[in-house]
Amino acid sequence: MGPFRGYRTGAFVDSQPTGLLGGDRGFSTGFDSYEHAPFVEGSVYDYDARRTVDRAIEWLKPSPGPFFLFVHTKSVHATPSYREDSNRVLTPYHKPAEYMRRFISESESLYDWNGGLRSGVKHLRLLNERIALGEPVRDQISAAKLKQLIATYDGGIFYVDEQIGRLFRHMEASGLRENTIVIVTADHGAAFLDHRFFLHKELHRPLLRVPLLVYDPRNPGGSRRVSSPVSLLDVSPTVMALCGLEASSADEGRPLPAEDGDLPSRPFAFYSQIEDKDVYNGFGWQEGDWKLLAHRLSGSESTVIELFDTASDPEERAPVKSEPQRAAEMAARMRAWFYGAMEGGSTLDLDAEAIENLRALGYVK
Repeated sequence: MGPFRGYRTGAFVDSQPTGLLGGDRGFSTGFDSYEHAPFVEGSVYDYDARRTVDRAIEWLKPSPGPFFLFVHTKSVHATPSYREDSNRVLTPYHKPAEYMRRFISESESLYDWNGGLRSGVKHLRLLNERIALGEPVRDQISAAKLKQLIATYDGGIFYVDEQIGRLFRHMEASGLRENTIVIVTADHGAAFLDHRFFLHKELHRPLLRVPLLVYDPRNPGGSRRVSSPVSLLDVSPTVMALCGLEASSADEGRPLPAEDGDLPSRPFAFYSQIEDKDVYNGFGWQEGDWKLLAHRLSGSESTVIELFDTASDPEERAPVKSEPQRAAEMAARMRAWFYGAMEGGSTLDLDAEAIENLRALGYVK
């Protein structure tokens, strides 16, 4: 990056300096410019895609020559709980008013998702804790209320989609689109009692399946879809391949195919893992269409093992009980992988501010 390869490099991220994508955590290494939100002091919205895209467009306006630009937004993400110091009571997915109601009738009153708290997302976390303890929370929430919560989330998606479109239109008007590789992706989805919880605790499809769109200006008219499972680990080697460069030996992913067709089966399975010891502790492992989940709720002493055939059950509603041998073998390979990954691993010391930022976003308790 930077002057070493002749690229101008910039990043505009919706993160505090000590946050998940904070420059203080090493992510700014190699960037000529690395800016954190908020870009306007005193705003209710710490994370506002409009401001983030504004800064990115300003950065692009001088003829950049060869460039690498990273634009990151949390405008779809649940509202951080530290916004409770605001004078306003915030909903779990608080957005600018016109987008909050984009899919909600003007005559419809907004339901209370705060439970007496100033931050609705904190209330959702409390509901998750009750669910993990076996309380019938689902029975206490009306279908209309849940539908409205999803509508506010969808409003955030609509908002971000508009802002990304605005960035693309600038690239089109300035001639940058003709020679720029563009990748759009996300880190996780959101759950609305699809299985057990709200937010992003579980390892089911709504949380793990994210968009991964790759635009290559040398093939503007040909679109294709890779149906075999891919990983965000594949992004880096894909970019390197499109630029005619060798991927780093440290890359665990592989480049996505430039021509039609799917990727061959990996010699190893990919995995997913998230842990919250106070609510949900889970590990996931997938080989082809078969997916194994091992999870334990805070109200349970035992780990539940579930096997899913995602070809016939893509929403993972019906665990397969007729394949105990397959489940046992996959569980053994999963354990071996995790134990191997932990050997020789490094640790990172987090200061109080970093932990508070992670807590506000729901990653630690």
